[in-house]
Amino acid sequence: MCFNVISRNCDDHTKNTSFLMDPQGVWHLSPAYDITFAYDPKNVWLKQHQMSINGKRLDITRADLLAVAKEMNIKKADAIIDEVVAGVKKWKTCREEGGDGCEAGGGDREAALGETLMGMIREMLHSDVPAAHAIRLRVRENRLSDPSVVTEQDYHDFMARDTMSWVHELDGVITGFVMVDVEKQNLWALFVAPEHEGKGIGRALHEVMLIWYFQRSDTLLLSTDPNTRAEGFYRKRGYQHCGHSKNGESLFELRRVRRGPMAG
Repeated sequence: MCFNVISRNCDDHTKNTSFLMDPQGVWHLSPAYDITFAYDPKNVWLKQHQMSINGKRLDITRADLLAVAKEMNIKKADAIIDEVVAGVKKWKTCREEGGDGCEAGGGDREAALGETLMGMIREMLHSDVPAAHAIRLRVRENRLSDPSVVTEQDYHDFMARDTMSWVHELDGVITGFVMVDVEKQNLWALFVAPEHEGKGIGRALHEVMLIWYFQRSDTLLLSTDPNTRAEGFYRKRGYQHCGHSKNGESLFELRRVRRGPMAG
């Protein structure tokens, strides 16, 4: 249960939980199987968990996991949750040591997902636009020289096209958001509220976006102010610098790495 929430495995239906009978006729819980990242906000089966937790299939938090643990009399629930989070964060290392490698930009992907437990990443709603725009106007970097250049209506128009947007929500408050344009192959916005910087929210939003986006396109473009933390963030995730815009912003490109067939 913890793993499914932390790794965002929404394919957690009851057929993926089984029991085995030993030679003495005693039933035991089977080893885990069919466990993987499985989330797509536009897929009817993968936009929420199949198995409810504390009566919820969406926006599941640590408090929900602890409530179920208390009901089931599971001891040391906090330690169990922390252990699973720590395990998910090691996926990058395990994959690299196993020789499987990582796609461009994918090195921190699974680890970032584990850090969303203390909040929830969900699809942005039109009702979230005012909160998202308020964050955009308060950021420390890539500030708008003229706040009137981007309006709330621009968000609504953006969401009406072939795009996808997510928000990170913590205790009912929007703390960050990301918006990507499939048609224009452009990362339009990725911002975190200043008071929530350094908590992995931007990284988690970015990785969720990439997983969804690279199922639809192979190249992602963006622009950002030069010599900023944002520029370092994107370079670290595999984006390649490809020039400057007319207004002096740095232009970056990230390409999906397609693996060839495995050797027989």
